[in-house]
Amino acid sequence: MTADGVVAVLAGFPAITASAGATGEHADVRVLVAGPAGTPGPAFVRTDRAGLPAVLVLDPAPMADLLRITERYAPAGVVSRRRTTGKELADVIIEVGTDPERATRRVRPALHGMAREYKGGRSKGPWLDDREKDVLQLVAEGYDTEEIAAELNYSTRTVKNVLLGVRKRAQLRNRTQAVAWAIRSDLL
Repeated sequence: MTADGVVAVLAGFPAITASAGATGEHADVRVLVAGPAGTPGPAFVRTDRAGLPAVLVLDPAPMADLLRITERYAPAGVVSRRRTTGKELADVIIEVGTDPERATRRVRPALHGMAREYKGGRSKGPWLDDREKDVLQLVAEGYDTEEIAAELNYSTRTVKNVLLGVRKRAQLRNRTQAVAWAIRSDLL
């Protein structure tokens, strides 16, 4: 999720007005999106405004890295870039805007969750093997199960099992959510 992606996601929530790289003259909350591997990216520099409560959108990383970033930006809210939905992000932003002190109490548990998700330099969360990537790519292009099976020379049962495995592992309801999750997680 990039800064522009955050703006696009938040456009669907009438209670929130978002813009990337704006001066923030009328802002109540700043949203800072981490670069790759939890390092501050250009989005931090563009939207960083002192004095406003912040929501950080971070990748899972070692606890020391997460603490370093949160110490620097003093967020009132933290969400996982890979696991959060638009509604969850909007809820955190609204909570930070209305009651930053209450929201701040949830930062430490969120950081611990992201540190647990990170394992040995690699998140144990989102990842796909080649077969899953191939199937999801064709789903994203609009192929149905039979067309995917014919294209990849798999049985339809194999295609269904691959999709079921991805959906179960990521706790998703349908193939559309699986594709959206894979795209948001930069896996496709």
